[in-house]
Amino acid sequence: MFCFQFIFFNLLAFNSVFCLNIYLDTYEQLSYKPVQFRRSRELNSHSTTDVKFRSHTYNRTFHLKLQPLNFNKNVFDYSHIIDVDGIYHSNVIRPSDFIYEGYLDGDPNSIVYGTLLDGIFDGYITTGDGKTFTVEKANRYFDVGQRPIHFHSIVYADEHITHNRFIKKDPNNGAYHSCALTKKLHQDMRSLQQSAIVDDDYILTENNFNNMTILDLEFERMHNSFNQRYYTTNRTKRSIKTDWKDVGGRRVYEARTCTIYLQADHKLYEHIYNKEGNGDHIRTREEIVALLYTHIKAVNQIYESTNFNGIHGINFAIKRTTIYTPSTCKGERAATAGNPFCEENVDVSNYLNMNSQKDHSAFCLAYSLTYRDFIGGTLGLAWVASPSQSTAGGICQKYQRYNEHQRGGVSRSLNTGIITLVNYGNRVPPRVSQLTLAHEIGHNFGSPVCFVSVFANFISFSHDFPIECQPGLPDGNFIMF
Repeated sequence: MFCFQFIFFNLLAFNSVFCLNIYLDTYEQLSYKPVQFRRSRELNSHSTTDVKFRSHTYNRTFHLKLQPLNFNKNVFDYSHIIDVDGIYHSNVIRPSDFIYEGYLDGDPNSIVYGTLLDGIFDGYITTGDGKTFTVEKANRYFDVGQRPIHFHSIVYADEHITHNRFIKKDPNNGAYHSCALTKKLHQDMRSLQQSAIVDDDYILTENNFNNMTILDLEFERMHNSFNQRYYTTNRTKRSIKTDWKDVGGRRVYEARTCTIYLQADHKLYEHIYNKEGNGDHIRTREEIVALLYTHIKAVNQIYESTNFNGIHGINFAIKRTTIYTPSTCKGERAATAGNPFCEENVDVSNYLNMNSQKDHSAFCLAYSLTYRDFIGGTLGLAWVASPSQSTAGGICQKYQRYNEHQRGGVSRSLNTGIITLVNYGNRVPPRVSQLTLAHEIGHNFGSPVCFVSVFANFISFSHDFPIECQPGLPDGNFIMF
C-alpha cells in the first residue's frame, strides 16, 4: 500500500507523511486559517461565510460561499425530532448552527455542503462540470492529543478513493462489495419475510409499552393516526391512498418523499467522541447529526436524479434522529433507555434483527449506523422488498408478527437496514459509507444485488456482474453492484 501526500501550509511545506487509512492513497493536507464567524442562530439566513483555500494537487483555489442550513430546503423533515437516549434534544442541537450549504464562487452550478465547526469546513464539493471532492477534518483519524500540528484538514478527489479494496466476490455465496446479502442469508431472510401472520394485528402490549420512551409513545400515536388515513384493510401489503397519474398506461403515485428514522448507536458515539468529537459530548452529538445529514444529502443526490422508469424525484427526509450513548448499556439505565443495540458481539444479521425488533411503522425506513467491524468486511445489510404480495419487507412495511423458526410468533419491522463505518479496522471514507447507504436503500426498494443497477439517470438490468460497473472506473459507479 502506497500513501502519497501533498502538503500545503501557508507557503511552508513539511515532509511528514501521515497514512490515514488504506483507502486513500492520494490527498492533500490543508492548514488555512480558520474563518471567523458567529454561530448561525445569530445570523440571518442570507448571510454568507467565505472559506478559501488553495490546492496545489488539483491546481485550483476553492472559494466556498456558504450559508446556514435553510430548514425549508434540506433533508430534515419539518417535524424532525432529535433525542439522545430517549430524551428530547431538538432545543439543544440545532443543525442550522453548524451545517452549511452553498456553492463555489464563480461556479453557479456547483454544490457545496457540510459543517463549519471551529471555523473549519468539513464537507463535499461538486463542481459545475461534475468533479467531486471531499474535505475532511484530520481529527476524524486521530485521537485527542495525537493529532498533527502542521495541518487540520485534508482534501481529495473522490476518484482517488480506492474502491477496489472494498470489492470482493465469494463464488460460493454470491456476495459482492461489502453488502452482507449472500445467497444463503438472502434465503434465510426471505423465509422470515414469507411467514407473516396476516390475521394477527399488532397490539401495544404492556411489555411493549414499558419498553417505550415518551418519544416512542408519541410516534406510536402518530403511527395510529397515519394508519387511519392511509392503510386499507389489506394487512399483507401497503396500499397508500394518494394522488396518482397515468404514465404510459401505468398508475404512478405522486408521493416522492420517504421519511427515514436514523439511529446512531453507542459504538458509533464512542468512536466519534474520541475522534472529531474532541472528547466533548455536545460536539460529539453535533458531529453525529452532521454525519447523518451528509449521508442522506448524498443519497438524495443519487435518487433524485435517477429516472425510475418514468418516476422522478425520489428523495428522503430525516423525520427522527436518535443518538445512543454508552451509558445506556450500563447499570440501571440499560433497562430504561430503550437502546436495542447493547449486545456487543453480534454478526451483521443479528444486528439488523436488533433494529427490526422495534416498531418503526411511523416511518418509511429506519436505519441504524454503527462502528462495528463485522466479519468479512461487511458494511451494510437491509431487508429486500419484493413485488410478491406474500413476501413482506422493504419501504413502508408495518410492524407485524412472523413465524421465526422454533421461536414461534415474533414481531418485526422489516422496513429497516444498517450500515457500519469501519472496515477491517479502518474507518471508511465518508463517500464509501454514503454509497453503502444508497446501496442498502436500493434493497429496501426491491433491487436485488447484481441484477438491478442504478446509475445517473437510468436503470440498467443485467444478469452478470460486469467489471466496468465497479465504482471509480470510467463507466462505473453502479450502486447495486
